[in-house]
Amino acid sequence: MRKFLSKVLSFFFPEGITCNGCGCELTDEDDRASGFCIDCADGLEKLTKEKNTYGDLTVYSCFAYQGLVRDIVIGYKDDDQTFFARSIAVYMARLFRENALSCDEVCYIPCGNKNFRRRGYDPMEKVAKAFCEETNLPLSYALHRAKDSMDQATVDFSERYRNMEGCFCADDVSDKNVLLLDDIVTSGATLSTAADSLRESGAKEVICITLSRA
Repeated sequence: MRKFLSKVLSFFFPEGITCNGCGCELTDEDDRASGFCIDCADGLEKLTKEKNTYGDLTVYSCFAYQGLVRDIVIGYKDDDQTFFARSIAVYMARLFRENALSCDEVCYIPCGNKNFRRRGYDPMEKVAKAFCEETNLPLSYALHRAKDSMDQATVDFSERYRNMEGCFCADDVSDKNVLLLDDIVTSGATLSTAADSLRESGAKEVICITLSRA
């Protein structure tokens, strides 16, 4: 049923023609690249952009996790609204350029097998592909899920790092500066654990960009 509703939404609100936020028809004055009208784009820009550190990991976040941003994340991951992949990637690419960041290759947080079977796709893989198209950076599949974990949202905050132990492994990324992408950062446990795996496989530096910060 969810996939059917997604197809209906895509028919009435096609990508690049109508706003991904409110559904109004886009004009040349709107932010066509991101897929949002002026009003929705302005609303997004008012949400705080942040740079935070989690241990030795630096994470840049495009927006606070509230309002339309929350709707984007939930719609994309749980309601098959895959057209949001391009919008998310565009905002991440803008943040990448605004902060004059650089990297040798781009990785993303892969979803678990259970969620992949449920959705039929990996949300962050789609975002990472679109991000690399926007930035002309190479996409790497070096980071892998070694095992599924409990959903972080269901785990007590203090237990989130323990929940992610052993969840990732990585191929050789010796002497690479790696950019790691994810949709949301809360405690930093997922990104930090993934970054540790990349470092153990030789990464020289790992920095992260997320769409949002809770």
